[in-house]
Amino acid sequence: PGAKIIAINIFDVYGAAYDDDMVKALDYIYSLADTYNITSVNMSLGGNTVFRSTCDSYLPDVTQAINNLKSKNIATVIAAGNNYSAGMSAPACISTAVSVAATYTATDKVTTFSNVSQFTTLSAPGYNINSSKLMGAYGSASGTSMATPFVAGALAVYRSKFGVQPV
Repeated sequence: PGAKIIAINIFDVYGAAYDDDMVKALDYIYSLADTYNITSVNMSLGGNTVFRSTCDSYLPDVTQAINNLKSKNIATVIAAGNNYSAGMSAPACISTAVSVAATYTATDKVTTFSNVSQFTTLSAPGYNINSSKLMGAYGSASGTSMATPFVAGALAVYRSKFGVQPV
């Protein structure tokens, strides 16, 4: 209940996010780690390329930034992607990320649209989720980007009960 959110927007006016902006944001969070009790980073984003294995060398600077956060016991929680694929999008495919697939809310089965593989860390509700929209409205949406905040929030609840734990 006492959790607070630090919002960092890395998207441009066209809705694109670039690797160097991800790194800057993750490095900024790292710089705040000794001042604030940061539990997790939610990254509801990803590319269209599907990786069937881990992809640490594909985005080395993002991988390093995630590793740095992990060294401070901060989980980087990333959407696995919605490509209907056996694999994961980048940066969820980074081995030290907490990758999240989407499940149907009623059945807890992985959705047909969700990327998932043996490297996927967790799954969470991501189908027909009521969420905020533009201009103060609410509506339902589906995707791994809807599932990822559940995991980031659950980590905060876990930390409030059990204290700082390794990622």
